[in-house]
Amino acid sequence: MFANLLRDLDQCRQELLQCCPADEEYRTQYHPDLSPAGWHVGHCIFTENYWIREILLGRSCDNEDEKSLYIPEYSTKPKRGASLPEHAVMIDWAGKSFSENNELLRQYCDDGHELLRDNFLLHFLVQHYSQHLETLAMSRCQAGLKKTNGGSVNDTLVSRALKREALSLPAGYYPVGRKEQHRPYDNESPAHAVEIDPALIAKCPVTNAEYLRFIERGGYDTKCYWSDAGWQWLQNNQVSCPEYWHQSPTGGWCLVGTNGLQSLLPENPVYGINHHEATAFANWANARLPHEHEWEAAFNLGLLQHTGRVWEWCRNTFYPYDGFRAWPYEGYSVPYFDNAHYTLKGGSTLTRRVIKRPSFRNYYEADKRFIFAGIRLVFNK
Repeated sequence: MFANLLRDLDQCRQELLQCCPADEEYRTQYHPDLSPAGWHVGHCIFTENYWIREILLGRSCDNEDEKSLYIPEYSTKPKRGASLPEHAVMIDWAGKSFSENNELLRQYCDDGHELLRDNFLLHFLVQHYSQHLETLAMSRCQAGLKKTNGGSVNDTLVSRALKREALSLPAGYYPVGRKEQHRPYDNESPAHAVEIDPALIAKCPVTNAEYLRFIERGGYDTKCYWSDAGWQWLQNNQVSCPEYWHQSPTGGWCLVGTNGLQSLLPENPVYGINHHEATAFANWANARLPHEHEWEAAFNLGLLQHTGRVWEWCRNTFYPYDGFRAWPYEGYSVPYFDNAHYTLKGGSTLTRRVIKRPSFRNYYEADKRFIFAGIRLVFNK
């Protein structure tokens, strides 16, 4: 297990470096909420060094410049790009750090430290890298949005009526969370049972063609579909389509992906929408978003199809389970139990497999739409 996890960590490291070319994107911030590619690389190297050397082995890190840049609370996003070292310096730091850390991990893997029990630290680092790799994909899509220059593809998206195919989730008590101590994040624990009322949950996420019907029927212009906060957000931002949709000069729609413009396939799940938009669509469809427990229970019963293609917004805010204990540090979950972050479940096509477990709880504020997030509905009876 240790050797396999170390290989997984090495693969994550190499993928991260491949996302950091020595060009303008190294320092460029393409979205106010997303850091430059070079910062993600430096942050992941720093985090790995911090946990292995300072926390695990008790070796003090004297480089205050690294701490002030790569600890998020000490560094505002707009200033990160200009503060980065030269690309060659970053790559050299990465190579030396990875080699030295591998030796330290091999040397101390049987140390008995709580962080090493059941290879917890390796699981933790692999997941940390995995989350940043997906964020980097979001940043590449944001770069693509700024480089479309009025381009188009030949395909034309045609709207269609919403399929109301659903399966019944029976009432009952269902297990949620995870019991394993080595893999879950702290907010997935403790595992427990919850009581759930019967629900009709959609087999599949909402598609591009179905979302286009919402647009064509005035979904972005009809106040009654929107919450007060959602309508205020809409008026402030003048949004009329998902984040990664691009309308060509001829009026057709295409998708901005990590590799530029591509066809917007009608049967693919829509993504690039925020919680406000997801809620408005659900209201338009005479439906609602699932509670995360409904989603997890339905997944575990095998009721959900096409999971793992888009993150799926849930109606509830992110909160601590009864008996929650912050581990291995306070800052991963606790700051986000603020009643402003909403839970997402499932994962996207750009989410690494290690994250795609039913108990995993992603969380973002209601206005964030750069995420690869879409909608699964619960239908009103």
